[in-house]
Amino acid sequence: MRTKSSPRAGVKRRGFNMAKLFPHLPFVDHETPMSWAGRLAAFHTHGPVLPFLNDLSIPMKDLAGGVHGAVERLCDMANQDPEPVLRNAMRRRGDRRIDLRGEKVSAEFLTGLVTRFCPLCLLDDEKEHERPQVTHRHRWTWMLQPVRTCPLHELALVERREGVWTDFAHELAVIVPEVGAQLLQISKAQEVREPSPLQGYAVERLEGQGGPSWLDQQSLEQAVRATEVLGAVIAFGSDAKASDVTSDGWDAAGRVAWPFVCRGETGVRDALGLIGGASPSAKGGKPLRVRDFGMLYAWLSAPKLTKDPGPIRDVLRDHLVNTTDVMAGTKVLGKDITEPRLSSITSLARSEKVHHLTLRKVLISRKLIPADAEERSCSMTLVNYKVGRDLAAAMNRAVAFTALPEALNASRPMCGSACNFDPCIGVIGVQK
Repeated sequence: MRTKSSPRAGVKRRGFNMAKLFPHLPFVDHETPMSWAGRLAAFHTHGPVLPFLNDLSIPMKDLAGGVHGAVERLCDMANQDPEPVLRNAMRRRGDRRIDLRGEKVSAEFLTGLVTRFCPLCLLDDEKEHERPQVTHRHRWTWMLQPVRTCPLHELALVERREGVWTDFAHELAVIVPEVGAQLLQISKAQEVREPSPLQGYAVERLEGQGGPSWLDQQSLEQAVRATEVLGAVIAFGSDAKASDVTSDGWDAAGRVAWPFVCRGETGVRDALGLIGGASPSAKGGKPLRVRDFGMLYAWLSAPKLTKDPGPIRDVLRDHLVNTTDVMAGTKVLGKDITEPRLSSITSLARSEKVHHLTLRKVLISRKLIPADAEERSCSMTLVNYKVGRDLAAAMNRAVAFTALPEALNASRPMCGSACNFDPCIGVIGVQK
């Protein structure tokens, strides 16, 4: 480590000011603070970043966690303006929350212990210095989960993890020891593709630009998560599990859902209608919400949902209430539904305490459902809830015709002329 006054500038001595690192190695706007620290270590000590930071009395976890004091101390030692460095810092706020350029996201929004990189970007970096470890820069965008493609080279990013405790530092000199022709060889194995629109939206938003209004009204993490899960159900079906979707799968899911989410609630409702139309229940299976909407419903209905999923939950709830069987008094995605729009005959009979087969007969006799409904399961036949509720109430008020003389204290002929009679349920009213 070379300094202006001492060969051991990293050693802090009581009563003396710390010397500055020399010569100056500037921070590059697209890299992370840890990337710059790794390049400083390679430049001044030809060694790894951990002992270099220890010499400067900077805890590596603090620097990786965006602690202001750690970042500012490194900037002071390297004679660097701290503002651009702090701008790219991932500041940990506790409870696994992170502040990134004004956006508050969870730790799951970042790649965590996985390091992503574009081999051609690192190959371009090498043109700036004879020692690759001094020039290889870990871009801050590579740490974002939705960023899976290099926008410059249109190449799928490589993912690596060493399985050691220092993986969180994303030290390229350790994780990516390849240089030159080796990086070129790695690039040939990667898929060539354009960046997804969702990736572009996430990066542009963190750079201060706007996008579709429905997405901009949410937090960035809500917008990305809703888009990817919605797209995963469309792309892979309602039986797919989130745990089985790969990184490339999430990338494909974001691409599929983008044309819908960029049109706001209208587009999302169209996507839900598309999913419901292709679901097993629409083809004659049992109408289960989990089976119809798969991981989307499982995510939004989770009892221990610790993060607000945003407006996607309200949109799905409205869609379910307006298009599927909902029993009055049940809770749908965290909200009690007292008056659904539609209910199956089975749900109506259960909530209104009548027999489902009798209710079906009455609905057919009143021509509220087609006659062939008798050939289908009651759970598969949907009716307007208010109409069905009123009819069930009439059924509960009905009196058997044979019991009328005693109830009215009149003869049977007199009862017959004074009452409305339905052969399915008996007398349902008395004429006035």
